[in-house]
Amino acid sequence: MVFDPHSDPLYQQAMQALQEGQWQEAIQSLEELLARYPENEAIKQFLDEAILKQKLESSSGRSVHPRRWPAWVRRYLLGVAIILFLAGAIALGILFINQRILPAMAEVQKEYQVKAMLEEGWIYLARGELDQADEVFHRAGALDPGAPKVLDALSAIQRQRQAERLYQEGVRLQEEGKYQEALEYFMEYITQTPYHRDAPQRILEAHRQLELVDMFQEAKKVFQKGDYIQAIKLFENLRASNRWYKRQEVARYLYESYMNLGYAALKNALDSIPNTEAALDYFRKALQEFPRDPHATREVTLAEYYLNAVQAKTQTQWPAVEHYLELIYNQDSSYLDRRILPQLYEASIKAGDMMREQGDLPMAYHYYLKACQLPITNRTLCQAVPYTDNGVAFPHGNTPCRWCDAHACRWRGWLR
Repeated sequence: MVFDPHSDPLYQQAMQALQEGQWQEAIQSLEELLARYPENEAIKQFLDEAILKQKLESSSGRSVHPRRWPAWVRRYLLGVAIILFLAGAIALGILFINQRILPAMAEVQKEYQVKAMLEEGWIYLARGELDQADEVFHRAGALDPGAPKVLDALSAIQRQRQAERLYQEGVRLQEEGKYQEALEYFMEYITQTPYHRDAPQRILEAHRQLELVDMFQEAKKVFQKGDYIQAIKLFENLRASNRWYKRQEVARYLYESYMNLGYAALKNALDSIPNTEAALDYFRKALQEFPRDPHATREVTLAEYYLNAVQAKTQTQWPAVEHYLELIYNQDSSYLDRRILPQLYEASIKAGDMMREQGDLPMAYHYYLKACQLPITNRTLCQAVPYTDNGVAFPHGNTPCRWCDAHACRWRGWLR
């Protein structure tokens, strides 16, 4: 057997006994070692030295100082001690790591994972993605069930779901046009959650809609009172605020207001250019609201005819006056509260007079004939007026009429 002092504890025990002067203990250990390693000279030398020192101590009665080890032995023993110390330190370090460091690292890693999950969940919650946030928060709770931050996150999910029901109800009411009720739900919603989605914008829109509702109701009341000029102003302000709000209704009220103002102006339009122009302007604005409306189109046409007639009358262009008044009468004989008929009768007579004065007797006859055919009761202008043509009396006797009938004209040879 090969002697290996590093691996045999008995050798270390023998060396320790020699160092301490325990000769009997050293002899016993070395003899046992020599039995194991009979060929080892170093063991034999140490054994002889121990026996000698034991005998010297017995014979002299004095203690023999322990043998000081050679330098190489001391270095060897020091190295062994260092190795044993390092081995022990490593063992203790591994034990410390297993019992303290690794659990601490695992705890830190768990906290990091929980923190990351919570941050991800809060992002989902801020976006309104509640299902995703709920799933992430529950995964964080599985890692750290009792963590206060996890419990707070789960509570926040419940509060947000309750708030979400308020938000959805507010949206429904807003879409139904119930803006006041919707506003109350949105206000309650933003008090219950910091994640408002588009609630502030919806609140602002609800306020705007309520303002539009108030503007519409005020304009409608003014219209119903018959103050059409003020109603037009209010409806135009409403349209300027939001041209899409009750678009058709606003247009209808504006149309009715302009038409009523046009009719009112027509009542004072008899031979009045300003009033006729005002009526025409109102009718044209009404037509702008509904460009294909037959009533507005008709009123614009008639007002244009009447304005042309009045303007021609100021210039004593009676044939033109008769022309435009006849156009009006043929389309609406009740125009201007049936005052168009007397005007047409007068214009026909005066147009005939103008033609007669100009020597155009056939045209004079034409206008006189049209006048006598009108259904008018007061025919004063058609009554007889004494006059002759170049000294030749009419065949009606001494009091010829102002206009001649067809027979008389043919008799006089005016019409061929």
